[in-house]
Amino acid sequence: MGLNIDYQALPAESSLLMRAIAEPEFGGELWSLAAALQGRCRCKFLNPMKREFRQEVDSLRVEKPGIENRNRDFQDKSWDVMHFLVSDLRRREMDGGPGPRSLLAHDWEVINLPKRRNKPKWAQPYIAEDWGTSVIRGSVQLAPHLIGGQGHPIRYNPPEKVQECAEYLALLELSDIEPYYAEQKAWGLAVYVSGYDLELLWQHFQDLCDLYADAVAHCEGILVTMY
Repeated sequence: MGLNIDYQALPAESSLLMRAIAEPEFGGELWSLAAALQGRCRCKFLNPMKREFRQEVDSLRVEKPGIENRNRDFQDKSWDVMHFLVSDLRRREMDGGPGPRSLLAHDWEVINLPKRRNKPKWAQPYIAEDWGTSVIRGSVQLAPHLIGGQGHPIRYNPPEKVQECAEYLALLELSDIEPYYAEQKAWGLAVYVSGYDLELLWQHFQDLCDLYADAVAHCEGILVTMY
């Protein structure tokens, strides 16, 4: 048992995302988006809302071919040590300073999607001013009713933030994270789960780099869901 994070590409203008933000009951299904896109939801009997959600998922798959493959889910609870390696705010938090907080960050500003000419307008795309937190945890909380596992907010990186994150990830080198990895390992700092091999973590960063670049190529945002 424990918390993992799923990263799923999702267009900002998709009707599925708009409905999830506007309709709390429909939005209650958003946590299952990646599984639904990949056909991992095997329920034979669906209530009306779940059927509506699956219909939106099917439409999204048709409109954005291959979107089910623009996904990463490492399933090894490594997200917090990855956050530590690329976020100065996360590391400062270890020293007792203010930071984004590893698990719950309900103090982040809730951002809905006011429309302008039928396009979403991202009024204030990022609160913590920390690209590492954006990459690993997502940059905005879309609506208070959109939650994943254990009540953790579902967050989103809109396309312009995905572009920014992709640029940072493309420049990231193993030597950039090695000193912080050694620090965390030497002092046993309180990341969520420790003990990961550096090579494995570096491979995860390369996989995220590929995902963010792929989302940029398709003009998509990335949904970040803790479960």
